[in-house]
Amino acid sequence: GAVSRLMTHALKVNTRLSLELGDRALADLRTGRIDALFTIGRLDAPGCVCAPIGTVTPGVFMGRHHPLRDRRRLSFDDLAPYPVLWSDAIDGFNDTILVTCRRRGLASPLARVETNEGVVDFLENRDGFIMGVNLKALSIKPFAMMHDLDPDDAPPIPVCLVMPEGARRPEAERLDQFCRNEFSRMKHI
Repeated sequence: GAVSRLMTHALKVNTRLSLELGDRALADLRTGRIDALFTIGRLDAPGCVCAPIGTVTPGVFMGRHHPLRDRRRLSFDDLAPYPVLWSDAIDGFNDTILVTCRRRGLASPLARVETNEGVVDFLENRDGFIMGVNLKALSIKPFAMMHDLDPDDAPPIPVCLVMPEGARRPEAERLDQFCRNEFSRMKHI
C-alpha cells in the first residue's frame, strides 16, 4: 500500500506492513521475523520497548437498528445500557480502545462473540456496539455506521511502535527514528 511505499522510500529498505493479531505478531517480533509492531493502545510486554508515536480518537460502531443510531455524538452514559463487543485475542492483548475507555468510565456490559455471523447478529439484533478508531471510512452503509464519542469521554488513544529491547539492525533504528519524528505528519497525507 501507500504507507509501505512511503516507508520504503524514506527508510531506503523494502518495507512491508501486514495486519496480525497481537499474540502472533509479538511472537514474530521475538523470533526476529519482524522488526517492529504498531499497536493501537499501549503494550506492556517483557523484553519490548513501547513508544507512543501519535494518537487516534475513539469512535462507536453500531448497526442500523441500534436505538442510538440517530445520535450524532454519544457519551459513556448513553452507551451504558448496551453491550460492547469484547475479544480476548484483541482486547486481552494490550490497552486497546475498549480497555482504555473502560478505565475512563465506560460501563457497558461486555459481550464475547466468536464468529463473524455472531458479530452481525450482535450489531443487528442485540443492540450491541464496537469501540474502534473513529474513521467514517469504516462505516458499512447502510448496515453499520461509525459514530462520534463525546470529547469529554473520549480519551486520546496512543498509536505505539513496539520493538525489542537492546541492539537492533540499522534498518530498524531508521524505522524507529522515522516513526518518532514523522508519524504524526502521516495522518495528514
